[in-house]
Amino acid sequence: MAKRTYLEMHNIILRRINEDDISDVTTTTGKANIIGDLINEGQNMLFAESNWYPLYKERIFQTSDDAVIVVEDYTGLSLATITISYNGTSYVITEGTDFDAVTSNTVTATAIASALSALTWSDVTIKSNTASSSIVLKADPQNNVGFTSIATSDDETNVDVSLSNNDTYAIPTDFGKSIALVDFTNSTVLRPGSFKHFDLENPDLGTSGTPYEYSIQGGNYRLHPIPSATNIMLEKYWKEPVALAANSDLSELPLEAENALIKWVEGEIWLYLNNSQKAQLINQKFVQLLNKAVDANETILDQMTVVNSTYHSPRNMPLAQPRLPSHYPR
Repeated sequence: MAKRTYLEMHNIILRRINEDDISDVTTTTGKANIIGDLINEGQNMLFAESNWYPLYKERIFQTSDDAVIVVEDYTGLSLATITISYNGTSYVITEGTDFDAVTSNTVTATAIASALSALTWSDVTIKSNTASSSIVLKADPQNNVGFTSIATSDDETNVDVSLSNNDTYAIPTDFGKSIALVDFTNSTVLRPGSFKHFDLENPDLGTSGTPYEYSIQGGNYRLHPIPSATNIMLEKYWKEPVALAANSDLSELPLEAENALIKWVEGEIWLYLNNSQKAQLINQKFVQLLNKAVDANETILDQMTVVNSTYHSPRNMPLAQPRLPSHYPR
């Protein structure tokens, strides 16, 4: 049996509550609109119930330094250059051509940040702090070396430039639950830790070395200690299922979970229609279907061994118990 489309799921549930089929999910109103919301809500609910095998993902990234620029005295920056090496390419900005040193350190720092934003690199976040007239360039997680050098033609009395060890790396946009973080460079698997513990151990962020712990802090991985070298990292995680929106969209949950999803939505819509007795009976069926789906999923997971196709893992690792991100409801 093939997966049902978003439109087909709508119509199955509409027929079960004695409503007419629809032809387009993007123009729904009334009960059909509520059903669409419930289908996506049900996906999220089922996501928390098990580690569904189709949602397994991997991503490679490398640890890399941040580039830091601090304007100390804008009046001495006439024709000064700032040169940054990013992924093997040098980028140069020049005062009077790419930015103007005028008015104040803060205004000049803002102008430098704007000039940097106009460069052709990708996957770089530029953060400026007007209070300290500083700019931080952070490379998003990627399979490259990021920033490797920064220099200025100034004697650094007017503008200070440096590379700074970086301990935070953005998690993927589709991240749901963590499985493991592997340091291929050092053939180790980082153990989960507490970012509160990291703060107590390294309050001034002055300790660097080979990381052996990680935590999930907001939307970032945080490594401890701060990496002092370029390490290739492999992350394994369960992705969040994409919300359904178009007629032909298919749920990223496995086929084994689809009947449970439909039955849960059916129960919720009967509850909305004030038929609690029918909703209760349907909920009992939902629990049965969910248990069957989880059992089938666990059988498949028991047979899965994670082997990365690009790098040779220190050892073949079965899927481990996942950790929820710090923002995920407990």
